[in-house]
Amino acid sequence: AGAEALPPPPEGPAAADVSGPREYTIEEAKQKAERDALLAAAEAKKLSVKEYLAHIRAEFEALLAENEARPEAERLPRSEFEIDPGLREMVEEETRAREEAARLELAWETEKRRLALAKLRAHFLDGVAQDRVVLRALRNTETYVTTFRTAKLPQALLDELREARAARDATAAAHADASGSPSSGATANGGGGDGAAATGGGGASG
Repeated sequence: AGAEALPPPPEGPAAADVSGPREYTIEEAKQKAERDALLAAAEAKKLSVKEYLAHIRAEFEALLAENEARPEAERLPRSEFEIDPGLREMVEEETRAREEAARLELAWETEKRRLALAKLRAHFLDGVAQDRVVLRALRNTETYVTTFRTAKLPQALLDELREARAARDATAAAHADASGSPSSGATANGGGGDGAAATGGGGASG
């Protein structure tokens, strides 16, 4: 009863809501900071490794230059500078394997495209005996002549036509032989008659 009432909260702008879709929560911000730190450490390590490799490469090239500058009798062969002789063979073997894989893949792709082209040719062109060709005049391009696109005849029909032509030619040849034999016989008989007349004439003369 003797407690005093608390004063009302001061009026002012409402606190901004930070839970929007584009705002990071505290946990998300912490995770993002950790990921960024890991990425930065990885990049730094990568740069340090690159710098170390560049330093080793520079030293190696300096040794090669120094070896080349020495007299020929004091020079070391190039094979002495190979740290691991089997490493080169391994790299060359891997390179040959990749080349073979690429060759097989290219051969497969080439064969696939060749078969596709053959199918298109068989579907659209193999059945065409004469494609449409247009010839235009040089001075007046509106004047032109054109051929007709004609399809090939079926093979069965071509075989029948070939047999029909062969039968026709055989019939014509038979007619020619039949009509030629009587005429030659008549010519021979006529010749005999002339001979008989000549003989008779000889008898009358005798």
